[in-house]
Amino acid sequence: MRIRPTALAGLGSHVGRLVLILLTALVLIPLLTTGVSAADRWSDISDQDWLDTYQVSAQEVRTVAEGFGDGTFRPAALVSRAQFAKMAVDGLGVSVARPDAPTFSDTPESDYFYPWIEGAAAAHLIGGYADGSFRGQQSVSRQQANSMVGLYLSQRELGATGSIQGEEGRYASLGEWYLREGAELLAGFNDAIQVAQAHAQSTAYLVARGVVKGSGLVVAAGSTRYLHVGGSLTRAQAAAMIIRARSVTFAAPATLRLSVTGIPDPLTAGETSDVTVTVLDQSNNVATDYTGTVRFASTDAQAGLPADYAFKAADAGTHTFTGGVVLQTTGVQTVSAADIADQTVTGSRTVTVVAGGGDAPGGGGVPGEVVPPVVRFAVTTGPGPVTAGIPLDLTAAVVDSHSTVVTTYRGRVFFSSSDPKATLPAPDMFTSADQGLRVFPDSVVLRTAGPQTIAVRDASGTILDTLRVNVLPGAATELRIETASDGSGAEIGARTLAAGGALTAYAISVDAYGNFAGNPSVTWALADTTGGVVVSDLSGATGAGVIFTGHVVGTGVIQATAGTLTDSTGTVTVVAGPAAGLSIEAAPDGSGAEIGAQTLAAGSTVTAYAVTRDVYGNFAGNPSVTWSLADITGGVVAGDLVASVDGASANFTGHVEGTGVIQAISGTLTGATASAGVTVVPGPAARLRLETAPDGSGREIGDETVVAGHSLNIYAIARDAYGNFVALASPFMWIFDDAGGVNYYTDYVSKGPGWRVFTGHLIGTVRISASVMVPPSNNKISDSTGLITVVAGPAATLRVDAPATVTAGTPFDVTVTALDAYTNVATGYPGTVHLTSGDSHATLPGDYTFVAGDAGSHLFDDAMILGTVGPQTITVRDDATGSIVGQRTVNVLPGAPSQVRVETAANGGGTEIGDAMVARGDSLTAYAVSRDLYGNFVANVSVTWSLVDITGSVVAGDLVPAADGRSAVFTHNLAGAGVIQATLGESSDVTGTLTANTPPVLGYIATPRTVNEGGLLEFTATASDVDTPAQTLTFSLVGAPPVATIGYDDDEPGGFFWVPTFLQGGASYTFDIVVSDGISSDSQSVTVIVNNVP
Repeated sequence: MRIRPTALAGLGSHVGRLVLILLTALVLIPLLTTGVSAADRWSDISDQDWLDTYQVSAQEVRTVAEGFGDGTFRPAALVSRAQFAKMAVDGLGVSVARPDAPTFSDTPESDYFYPWIEGAAAAHLIGGYADGSFRGQQSVSRQQANSMVGLYLSQRELGATGSIQGEEGRYASLGEWYLREGAELLAGFNDAIQVAQAHAQSTAYLVARGVVKGSGLVVAAGSTRYLHVGGSLTRAQAAAMIIRARSVTFAAPATLRLSVTGIPDPLTAGETSDVTVTVLDQSNNVATDYTGTVRFASTDAQAGLPADYAFKAADAGTHTFTGGVVLQTTGVQTVSAADIADQTVTGSRTVTVVAGGGDAPGGGGVPGEVVPPVVRFAVTTGPGPVTAGIPLDLTAAVVDSHSTVVTTYRGRVFFSSSDPKATLPAPDMFTSADQGLRVFPDSVVLRTAGPQTIAVRDASGTILDTLRVNVLPGAATELRIETASDGSGAEIGARTLAAGGALTAYAISVDAYGNFAGNPSVTWALADTTGGVVVSDLSGATGAGVIFTGHVVGTGVIQATAGTLTDSTGTVTVVAGPAAGLSIEAAPDGSGAEIGAQTLAAGSTVTAYAVTRDVYGNFAGNPSVTWSLADITGGVVAGDLVASVDGASANFTGHVEGTGVIQAISGTLTGATASAGVTVVPGPAARLRLETAPDGSGREIGDETVVAGHSLNIYAIARDAYGNFVALASPFMWIFDDAGGVNYYTDYVSKGPGWRVFTGHLIGTVRISASVMVPPSNNKISDSTGLITVVAGPAATLRVDAPATVTAGTPFDVTVTALDAYTNVATGYPGTVHLTSGDSHATLPGDYTFVAGDAGSHLFDDAMILGTVGPQTITVRDDATGSIVGQRTVNVLPGAPSQVRVETAANGGGTEIGDAMVARGDSLTAYAVSRDLYGNFVANVSVTWSLVDITGSVVAGDLVPAADGRSAVFTHNLAGAGVIQATLGESSDVTGTLTANTPPVLGYIATPRTVNEGGLLEFTATASDVDTPAQTLTFSLVGAPPVATIGYDDDEPGGFFWVPTFLQGGASYTFDIVVSDGISSDSQSVTVIVNNVP
């Protein structure tokens, strides 16, 4: 519990006799064992000076302030407002700031202190003047410093705990704490009256938190303390103040607290009093569901207190203990209550206990000072309501416990008020003339609307009273736009809203002192709009209130008008909200378009920027992302995309025709992926290539091998600098440089302006060139194929080479060569060949399989012999593929004669004469023929003729040689036989036996014969032959009618058979029946009459 100030008895006129002793609080703080000491750092102040005078260490000061270049600290030097801002920012851990536009008109960006001043302003550590200046060079007063640091710390406590922690409870605001507790803290300082109302709350707060301690004097009868608020702050004081401020900690906010009320103040000793305990939450709402047990305690050891009490549901968080409290000991006493299970749930009530009945005894005071048996002051004001700014009469009377004015009171009185803007009477002395009652006419002016107090106390602080009044606002003089409809909010100055954020503005009227006077009906407007801010962003107007919702980045000013009164907010700036989406765009600041499907000529570059936007499409940033290239086709590769060092952009440069998708993936935006498709198309034609396909999909024609009969398509292709296909060109010139069997007229065909077809036929080489003029510059681009070589195709035929004329029996060479369809030697032919010949006497090579060394041609050396005179064929055929064949006709001449033969013709075209029957009287000519080893006719030679082996009637003279001896005629005149013999040197030949032939005799056949039409005529002809060995006889018809036959049966060679048709009836038919032995014959005529049948 806080100890209240104690009166200084007998101070008055005896001050001059007091022995004054300067009070200095010695707080021993161990010096840090590390770091640089003050002596090492500053020559004009030591470590002990800091401890003795300011209760801080030099090591701590180093974190707040710096010295000067000459090694001094200058602790007594005054601190400017700018220097204090820097010390506060550095010492309290506040961030510096560098906004685009300065907050204060006299502090530009070039000012050294600019970032610290701006940081302090952003943290609400400092403020400026009404004209917009900061006045950084002015010295900062103690009161200003108290306001800066006190307001900053109190706002931090409110932010951290939701309330201001006091000795008697928690408070929702600094002002409420000050009214309840803070004002009394300042009353303990002798110069409290000098504290300006604007600085009182912050100064009291710093006193409560131990940051401001004041200085004091020890006197014989007690002590006094002074704030010295009128002076300026020194460098050492500023450093110590900031060090103490940063050591302030805030208690964790209690979940609940107890409010103890109902005990009157003052309370007469021995009188009973009701006491009410109410359970409140952090927001000062009654905790209606509280069911804990509370226990009472008091600083009065003789007090009578309620017993422990368990709250019930029916209490709904509040319970009154009727007549529950009796205090016995006079003076300031406290009654407290606490939850027995949770001691943090507590509350208290402090009152003054006064004696009851009779006069108080006089004290041994200072001679001449009357100390009557007084109890308290009674303070009243004039009749009627209290209006802000209207002067009031104040009446202060000193009364006893029976409310009787104590006319004998003598003493000094002091006045204070909860209204920081109040005008109050100056401290004054009651004299005997006052008779215990004093009227101060028009001495009080209250200017702050709402419940206010006017407190009166004597010098001891034990005789006091507080008058509570309700101050009404004065007449409305100003229109304001604020954040709350009841005047509890703040004026809306310049504001920054994230897109989607809303600002509710209320129009309130205030009097001349800023008191809330009401909610007038106003006309709302949105002015000075820029960017995407539009009038429709202002909505929900209710007369006194309106809602501004920002959507698109821009600015505007909210205006309210009520009659002649008007007000405007500061500029409301709509900025982008938190990033909600990622896109790939053409500019890093969001001014570019989103990059959709892109078509790039090869060699061109597109720069892609990662841009984040909020849900309303406002540009939120150009973040670092992960870049990649996906869905790649064609010649596009991952390396075409190069990210910047900071990852905020990437360059895609197309080289080879294809497609890809640029992707940006943000790690901070979960799952956020943006993409942009890119298609690389050819650039302008830069070179010509002769290729195998018209659409650029073929290959460049270098050194080529073309098989005979095959074709090579040659297209003039225009490509860009990166090799991408541009078009099928139209060369103005083609050059055909051929050699060998290649022929321009037969092998080269034009199919169009940019298309040529080369078809090889004969082995050879060619190189083809083309040239094109490229508009608009008409630069010539050219290309040539490599060397195109025509080679043989697969074997299609075989060529057989052999002498045109050979001699029978003499070996000769045969060469077999494999040829393709165009007569080129098929050098790679690997087949097996088989040789044949039409010469039955031929001697042939065996089958042969070609090998690589043959190169398509093989010599059969002296491997062929033919034996038959005349044209003979040699046929060579592939053993596997019969269609691969070759043939050669050779003329064979007879060899040397090796035999003589008797034949039927002189030219060798006859036959040898074997056994033969010669009809009598007939002649047979025999020729002497010489033949070679194979029987080939050589010549009709002259020989010696003779007739040997003669039998019967044959004689040597039957053979008559020709004069040249080359032939002889044998005539058979009589029966018998003989053999003709021809002799040439040692060679001779004989015929077979030549025998005289006897003709057969036909037996008689009766004639005529008759047969009916349709009837069968059948008979058998017979014959006889005397030659031996027996000869075969055959029968035949000469001139016979149709279908008549003879010899139809092998068993009966002379059988005749005929069935005349109806058309043959009525006629006679004569014909011959002939019998022959093959040499001679006999015949008879036969007549057949065919009768008609009726």
